[in-house]
Amino acid sequence: MRHFIVILVGTTLVAGCQSNKGKRDEPTNTKPAAAEPSVPATATPEATSAGSSLCADAASIYGPLENDARTLASTGARLRAKNKARPGAGPLDLIRNVESEGKACREKTAQLQSRLATMKERNVPDDEEPMRREIVSALELLIQGNQKCADSCRAGNSGSFVRLNQLLEAMPLVQTCQRLRTEHEAKCRAKGVSVATSSASGSTKTRQPDGAEMVLVPAGAFARGSNDGDPDEQPVRQITLSAFWVDKTEVTTAMYAKCVEAGGCKPAAATDRFCNRGKDGREQHPINCVRWDQADIYCKWAGARLPTEAEWEKAARGADGRTYPWGNDPPSCQYAIWYDAETETHACGELGSWRVGSKPDGASPYGAVDMAGNVWEWVADGYEAGFYGSSPDTDPRGPEKGAYRVLRGGGFGNDGEGKLRSSERFKFFSANQTSGIGFRCAMSAADPSSTDGTSKEAQ
Repeated sequence: MRHFIVILVGTTLVAGCQSNKGKRDEPTNTKPAAAEPSVPATATPEATSAGSSLCADAASIYGPLENDARTLASTGARLRAKNKARPGAGPLDLIRNVESEGKACREKTAQLQSRLATMKERNVPDDEEPMRREIVSALELLIQGNQKCADSCRAGNSGSFVRLNQLLEAMPLVQTCQRLRTEHEAKCRAKGVSVATSSASGSTKTRQPDGAEMVLVPAGAFARGSNDGDPDEQPVRQITLSAFWVDKTEVTTAMYAKCVEAGGCKPAAATDRFCNRGKDGREQHPINCVRWDQADIYCKWAGARLPTEAEWEKAARGADGRTYPWGNDPPSCQYAIWYDAETETHACGELGSWRVGSKPDGASPYGAVDMAGNVWEWVADGYEAGFYGSSPDTDPRGPEKGAYRVLRGGGFGNDGEGKLRSSERFKFFSANQTSGIGFRCAMSAADPSSTDGTSKEAQ
């Protein structure tokens, strides 16, 4: 494994525009590097029985590696920001300010050392030994970075934070962990070994021809809208929906490429530096820079359709009235890829979108992920401000035609905390293609026998 790795700290993104209901700006998703909360030192995902295949544990190995790399990058960015915010602070003041950061880095170091010891001792099939060695190298680099973080926080002076960021900028860990995951998963599939993935909370199925995993949203009623939101989210009403399937993730760049190759879809735009089309390492990121009609055509090609506004909202928030897919806690980088207003950083420290499903803690009651953040999502309905006051109570569908469609879910840029609410409606010109917009598909369920009693409760 190459040791010249780099964590994205201090890179610069193009500034995005703040959006609000009164001024519906384009949902831009770009700006500087970011902040993500430290991962609790609890799990040891590489700790599996001796002799077991790494392929069987892919989801529990590479996901944590990527998250740990991003967390370290975000910590460096936060420490630098805190230091700049206190130009006249003395060492004692800085030490108090970064005490929690240092503690998190020490805890993460201990956790990584345990995982490293387990991985070093693990017996794997001979053809997986190079994979095991590369994972060991990645863990060693993560330990080095976290130890430097802890030391810098202990010193608590400007020079120590500068040296920490110089070290992080010299090690491309985020990209390397992503590369390892992509290459190792490809090797596993070439061997004919199924790569394990996280399971959804309820019924799932795989759709052909794109291979998308779908989760079941059972038939039943839910409270649509919000009295705490904008006027177009009112009145709040009980809406009853038939059972339907919705994609667990946003449609990926790789999935969309299948439609293009089959002649069913036109290529997405590639005019924005953050458009994912044709970018190495972004095959499992959401396809973005697509118009509404391109999203509509893709879903039909895949034997599905765009979800209605009502379907999207229920799939995101369930039947218990929660504010966000994960519950009522305010947004954070634990749950969503978004703009962190506290540190004024986009995408939790990344350049643009993240790989789909990177924030499993933000899953909806039915197991759909990234329904808040990452990219905004087109839905089937045309936009009508007063639609909630006149719509049917059962399986409502908004205007079928119109120059403006509805976006849902918020994105990775400077859109504001309120844009991640599951009830938020965003009016947008259907012919626009920006890096902040993607989509997912839905389809009616053939067997709507399941009821809302099967969904998990808000935490």
